[in-house]
Amino acid sequence: MRPSRRILRIAVHGAAVPAEMAADMVSGFEARLADGGLEGRDRAQVLKLFGQCREAQGNATEALRLYQDALALDPKVGLKRRVEQMRRDNVGR
Repeated sequence: MRPSRRILRIAVHGAAVPAEMAADMVSGFEARLADGGLEGRDRAQVLKLFGQCREAQGNATEALRLYQDALALDPKVGLKRRVEQMRRDNVGR
């Protein structure tokens, strides 16, 4: 299955995940993370996208956890400012 242009734009440019797409994407991310085939930067990118889906679904606490996991694997994944903002907003507390 080829990824849609919209999903590629989200992955490459950090565009927001539309809520209507988030539910469809979540199961794929869960499966990909569970199979253990991803490491390092690739795993960080999937965690970032998974977090964006959870945030689009209104689950900011889980999104923050996923973002933090992604940052731990790759500090240059592009989430530092978002995580800092979420912490300032007391997400997850």
